[in-house]
Amino acid sequence: MLATLLTALPALAQGTEPPSYPKLGGPGPDPAPAPGPPAPAPSPAPEGPSLEQKLTDYLVGRWLNTFVDAVGNNITTDYRFAADGTGSGSQTNTSSYGEIKYRFNGKWSLTALDDTSFVLKIEMNGDMIIRSTEDITIVDANTLANAATKSNMKRKP
Repeated sequence: MLATLLTALPALAQGTEPPSYPKLGGPGPDPAPAPGPPAPAPSPAPEGPSLEQKLTDYLVGRWLNTFVDAVGNNITTDYRFAADGTGSGSQTNTSSYGEIKYRFNGKWSLTALDDTSFVLKIEMNGDMIIRSTEDITIVDANTLANAATKSNMKRKP
C-alpha cells in the first residue's frame, strides 16, 4: 500500500491523474477460480478370491482318511468333495469281526480360520449318516490334518 502511495505522489504534484491500481477487494482481475473437489482416488485393484474360496478350491477333489477309532477299529474313509458343496464317498470299517463298507452322499461346507486351517462341516447320508464338524489344518499340498481323529487325510488322484 505504501508503495502505491509513493508511486502516485509525483503525478499528484504535476496535476495529472495518478496511475490506476486495483483496490483490495474491489474491481480488478477476477480471482483465480476456487479449486474444485479433489480427484477421486483410483479404484482399488479388484480383489482376488476370498480366503474361503481359496480353501474350497484346495479341498475340492478326492481325499482318503485312515485312522483307528476309540475301540480299535480301522476306519478308512474315501471322500469326494465337489466345488458346488456336494460330496460323496465310502467308509470301510475293519474290526476283528470283519469288514463293513458304507456309501454316502450329501453336502459339505467350510469356514476359514486362517490361510492354513478351517472348520469342515459334513452332512452326508446313505448306508451311514455322517454329521461332523471338524478342525482341519493344511499340512502340505496333498495332506490335511484332522484334529478330531488325530489323523491325516491324503489327496487321491
